[in-house]
Amino acid sequence: MQNVIASADGVAMPERLSTRRAALTAILGAGALAVGLGATSPAGAAGVDAPLFDLIERWLCANDRAEAADCRFADVNEAVFFEPPTALVRTVEDQDLFLDRRPVGMPYGTEQDIAVMEHAFTCLAGFMPYRLGYGAESRLPRMASRAQEIMTAYRDHEAAVEAAKKANNFYELEAEFDAAREAKMALRTELAEARPRTVPGLLAKLAAIADAYSRVTLDEETELVVGEIPSFDKLALFVLRDSAAIL
Repeated sequence: MQNVIASADGVAMPERLSTRRAALTAILGAGALAVGLGATSPAGAAGVDAPLFDLIERWLCANDRAEAADCRFADVNEAVFFEPPTALVRTVEDQDLFLDRRPVGMPYGTEQDIAVMEHAFTCLAGFMPYRLGYGAESRLPRMASRAQEIMTAYRDHEAAVEAAKKANNFYELEAEFDAAREAKMALRTELAEARPRTVPGLLAKLAAIADAYSRVTLDEETELVVGEIPSFDKLALFVLRDSAAIL
């Protein structure tokens, strides 16, 4: 689990964001960036692009909330994960009994898997073993007991997972994560459409968007294979990469 600290608005956020957040906060002030550029004064930039600076700050806060919510949700996902019991692990015998060609060792862990078992029971109850494949009659007793074993183990496992989810507030944290992500994405769309009117505003927007990428991701996505001619979309990523390096 990542260490968390409080962001500017009191929202817990991963510790690794603290220095990035401080740097971007300085950029939002626009003063240092405007010095020597001659395009606008710091005070003028703050006034003309005030809505943009406010939007960037709200987006950064939304990113903080989303990442903190993601950390909490990741932790609870670990808390509610249980290795499937041995009874749910596919065996060589299962491949023969149910004509199952999926890999040995892959657990029965989906509703579709259980539907296969229920189908086997339906065929048995309706005296229709021919639907289970050639030679099914000889497999009926063992097929019935194994299908029952799988269904029982699956339901017990699902019940244990559900109990753990309720005990760890899984659904509340999932809703929090979804809401935080939706808020972040809505502001991201708004930021994409916002047009800076000053050089400091433009640089602040570049810095904020570059910050949304990890440095590793930007480096990977701007790698060119031999002979590749970058598209205009990729050229924009190069600008983001360079912005992240100097802002």
